[in-house]
Amino acid sequence: MPVINIRSDGVLEQVAANLAAAPSWMPKIKRKAIKWIGPRAAKKMQGMLGRNYYTGALMRSVEDEYTEEDSVVTISPTAQRGRWDAGLILEFGTGPISNAPWAPITRWASVKGAPIPGAWLKIRRVGVAAHPFMDDTLVAVTDDLDEALEKALGWMTAAALHGITQ
Repeated sequence: MPVINIRSDGVLEQVAANLAAAPSWMPKIKRKAIKWIGPRAAKKMQGMLGRNYYTGALMRSVEDEYTEEDSVVTISPTAQRGRWDAGLILEFGTGPISNAPWAPITRWASVKGAPIPGAWLKIRRVGVAAHPFMDDTLVAVTDDLDEALEKALGWMTAAALHGITQ
């Protein structure tokens, strides 16, 4: 009876061994991909904040911070308006601010061409309008997330097939 025997030349065993070692190389790949996305997402957020440019302080305050323990990157603006988070004010707006400061609002209004005291009175009576940027930032980062995933998959494939971890 004719018989065809197919035997592994050791490649499949090596791939299996490399996959068994995944707990040692997978966290490295995850960290690398997450660290890679941070600066790109920060630039995208800066671009979204540029739509509401005043002094540039909010744009310049965007940071990406990687936390090793959780393998998480956090992207956020850190600027303050007095004791208030400037990013939250821009994203969500405010209610009426009864003690709205005259001088900063006057400076803002002169740059934007808004009438004084009209702008100041509106902020006192109505508040600051929301100018959301977070959702738009997430949409803008989608292609970078896809690229990070592609890179991570390539690194995982190299690790599984060849035992190469970078």
